[in-house]
Amino acid sequence: MLSIENFRKRYDDFELDCTMSVEPGQITGIVGANGAGKSTLFKAILGLVKGDSGRITLFGKEPQQLTREDKEKIGVAFTNAGFNEYLRIKDIVPVLSNVYPSFEKEKFLGSCKKLNLSLDKKLKEFSTGMKAKLNVLIAVSHQAPFLILDVNWCNKIACI
Repeated sequence: MLSIENFRKRYDDFELDCTMSVEPGQITGIVGANGAGKSTLFKAILGLVKGDSGRITLFGKEPQQLTREDKEKIGVAFTNAGFNEYLRIKDIVPVLSNVYPSFEKEKFLGSCKKLNLSLDKKLKEFSTGMKAKLNVLIAVSHQAPFLILDVNWCNKIACI
């Protein structure tokens, strides 16, 4: 599913060097101090950061070769979901429905209710924990077989 072979990314005061693989059904955690390269690695897997050397493949393809259908198989939760802070959950549900053909709207809305996430409150009014819950819900709301959860606030997420 995911293969990372001698992937290197250098910045002025930082170097990431990684080799690993994740097979279907496997759960893998990447642990490290702030600045260790976890987010850089996740962005490289998604094709948002280019490495200096090495190779990454997901679903047997390099990140730049992933099709829209391939990308729909990836659930991602970063600290910021990228939605305008003036939107409400009820505003983003139609967007999620259009972006992900397999979006589970009723399950998503039920999970929002269970986690006390108001559909009518602006995202800018959400606490850090509420935003974390929403970001993870978005990542898992469309049956993606591969999840990237770049979270350092896992203790704030209740069972979904």
